[in-house]
Amino acid sequence: MIVCFSGTGNSWRVARDLAAGLGEPAPVSVPRWERERVEGREADRLVLVFPVYSFGPPRMLMETIRRLDRVRARQVYAVATAGGTPGGALAILDRRLRERGAVVRAGWILTEWDKWFNRLDGRIRQIVQDIREERAAPLPGSNLLFDAVSPLLHQGFCRRVGGYGKRFRVTADCTRCGLCARLCPAGNITQATGERPVWGDRCEACFACYAWCPARAIQFGWAKRLVPVFTAPGVGAQDLVDLKNR
Repeated sequence: MIVCFSGTGNSWRVARDLAAGLGEPAPVSVPRWERERVEGREADRLVLVFPVYSFGPPRMLMETIRRLDRVRARQVYAVATAGGTPGGALAILDRRLRERGAVVRAGWILTEWDKWFNRLDGRIRQIVQDIREERAAPLPGSNLLFDAVSPLLHQGFCRRVGGYGKRFRVTADCTRCGLCARLCPAGNITQATGERPVWGDRCEACFACYAWCPARAIQFGWAKRLVPVFTAPGVGAQDLVDLKNR
């Protein structure tokens, strides 16, 4: 089973290509994984694909693992996508999984450099081969300093991130299409018919709403879209809506 959290589509693209290479079904969302676990279904091989937020995994993924009584998959792998320094994201995930009886057998970090230098497809093929051959490897990180401070910074992020939703606002350009509410992987955006979207207090800071708004009507804070967020090539907003609903 491949479990994916994605806002702008980068992790989804990786998860999709891993599923194709491994002959796995389409990736499922984190909430879907939790539901299947509650219903007693557990895959023998688990691949977690996610973006790095503040040197760690998304809060939703960490909280989902915390709620599980045990992770029984025989093999667990992790693939993180990072726009900047990944810090100790894989080690943070591994510690949480160990609390639930699982260990990350091997992990990989894919960065923007891999895209810019056309290395991404080759790295994904290598990951597929490594997983097929059940290879184990030490988890990569950044450096001793970032790896040491990552847990503290990530814990602070997880405590605050829910309130990030209150920083989003819409301009007069909003067409009330509802795409942001359909996209939000946390279900944090509500929108009554004909009204503007409203953000709650369960934000994951994935910026899906901001990145995919067709009218570019969503702002973060009071700046006029000065925060650069890039969507993944070859991925559409509907792909992420489907992931959420799958």
